[in-house]
Amino acid sequence: MEERAIREFVSQAFEQAKGEAIEASKILESWAKKDRSFADVILMPQLPSVCWQLVREYCQEERRLVWNYPTHSVSGNGDRIKSLADETAKMFMEMYLPIPGLPKLGDATKEQIEEAAYFCQKQSIDMRQKADFFFMVHRSVKKGKPVRSQLTEQKLKDFHASAIGGGK
Repeated sequence: MEERAIREFVSQAFEQAKGEAIEASKILESWAKKDRSFADVILMPQLPSVCWQLVREYCQEERRLVWNYPTHSVSGNGDRIKSLADETAKMFMEMYLPIPGLPKLGDATKEQIEEAAYFCQKQSIDMRQKADFFFMVHRSVKKGKPVRSQLTEQKLKDFHASAIGGGK
């Protein structure tokens, strides 16, 4: 079933609901529950996005658990907090610097740390420029068609120049 056919189903549900969007949504949902093939057609395009959202939420929750330290209480959990802080400090000391051949942070010299910092800074600037470029392309193409059929090489060069700061 193509996008146009799905749009027709949405239109029918909207008409049946007399223009009420929430009711039209409920009608579509009931049709999808009754007809598995219809459900697959309308849901499968959304599956990658839904899966990504689930993984993203899981990762955010896991990170939140890692960084939410307990606070000191009168009941005496100060030793636990000190232990967590000590372990965190050890973890940072054992972290490898991001350039092959450089030592762990705890063994690095000032010069090596500076080299690692500049390397990370350069990488972040490069990734920011790539993100800007891809967002410009994304905003300029229509869904379902390859970029090659929608943009010229010159347009891509213009986007690239703009993303790296040399554009208009």
